[in-house]
Amino acid sequence: MSSAPNMVIAGGYGANHSALVRALLGSAGGRIADRDDAPGSIVVYRHADRSAARAFIPGFREPRVVSFADNPDEYPMPALLSVSARPPRRIEVDHPSEFLRHCALVDTPAVRPATRRYGEVIAHLAGDDGVLVFVAGDARPPTGPEFDLLSLVVRRAVPVVLVVAGRPDGGSRPDTGAPWFRLDDAADLAALRQTLVGLADAGPRRSAAEPPRRSVAEPPHQGRMRAASTPWRTMLDRAVGRHRLEVLRWLAAELAIIQERGQRQIADGPAGDDQAVREMPTELDRELHTLSVRLTAKLSMVCHRVADDVLRAACGRRPTAEQTRRLLAGLHRAEAVAPEEALLVTSTAGVSTLRGAGALAGLAMDAAAVVRPIGVALSAGCYLLWENYATVSRQEARVWLGRALDSIAASLLADVTVRCHEFHDLLARVVGEIPERPLVTR
Repeated sequence: MSSAPNMVIAGGYGANHSALVRALLGSAGGRIADRDDAPGSIVVYRHADRSAARAFIPGFREPRVVSFADNPDEYPMPALLSVSARPPRRIEVDHPSEFLRHCALVDTPAVRPATRRYGEVIAHLAGDDGVLVFVAGDARPPTGPEFDLLSLVVRRAVPVVLVVAGRPDGGSRPDTGAPWFRLDDAADLAALRQTLVGLADAGPRRSAAEPPRRSVAEPPHQGRMRAASTPWRTMLDRAVGRHRLEVLRWLAAELAIIQERGQRQIADGPAGDDQAVREMPTELDRELHTLSVRLTAKLSMVCHRVADDVLRAACGRRPTAEQTRRLLAGLHRAEAVAPEEALLVTSTAGVSTLRGAGALAGLAMDAAAVVRPIGVALSAGCYLLWENYATVSRQEARVWLGRALDSIAASLLADVTVRCHEFHDLLARVVGEIPERPLVTR
């Protein structure tokens, strides 16, 4: 995997992402993925001497090779659904553009009102050293889920660049607090490319100089436990138990919201129009992807809090950010020994677990989290099932959705408990070996 910062392209429904991708990559002889062929996939462009593409599909350990119809022995992009009934979550494209020597270009699906929290996945992709490039079809101000996305990245101190694909009213440049460029203007396009290269090159220095950012899933913490006079083992037991219950309550509320939205989508479609039902697996899979990213981020933040407090109790003073970072990095390396796990919702409304190397590859999850990632996705069978529900009974669809979310809740509850126990045992083992003297950073 490349260590280059992510240049994340996002925008509302109808924004012309493909035109911006072509403009940034230039005419280097490579190919790009057509958004019409993969409307719901995250497409990542990385630098390579030769063009190639791979599709990562939940339920498959290995990516499926994608061609651009040049090689009949490979899977052409429009034929991905013949390989699997469900679309890929992520497509990686190798491209010879010189622009990609500075960054990885990440083209994300349109932010839509039905799954507005998916913006948190997009914000997460930018990471600590990335940039968000927001594409608008005109000069109108962002609304609804677009505004939510921009608010998220601003809170995370991620640089934002605005690109307008159409001609603004009157041709004037709007007054914004971020760099603003027109896609159809050659001078603006050259300035845009130069600005993005500068931001990409400064990304690693920016992330190294700034303190760790709060997770997109985590509100400011209130009432942190006092560490000065509490034995660290007692503090560890209490803190892990308390935060586990906090995460589980949050998880129950999030699943209830997903169920309410799904039931409403099934019920609100006009009689004889099954489009809303046909789109259910796509919308539900986006919801589960967002939930997976937010849940993993929330657990990571909880672990950071607990480690900070326990180190303070064990050493008699608050650890520096670098000491806590080193401890968490060591815990992450220890947890990485455990096999990868991916949760797949089956057509029978149950949940199966795919374990072993490559299990998480198709889920577009961040493997660098403090805890082992918890990822959930719909299996290919669910997409086939919902094709039938579109022509059968909506009541059956509602029943299936309720049963599936009950199964997801039970599986996630078990996984959260396991992650908390793993973190507790690893932290106790590491802190128990610290000598009774203040920490010294070497």
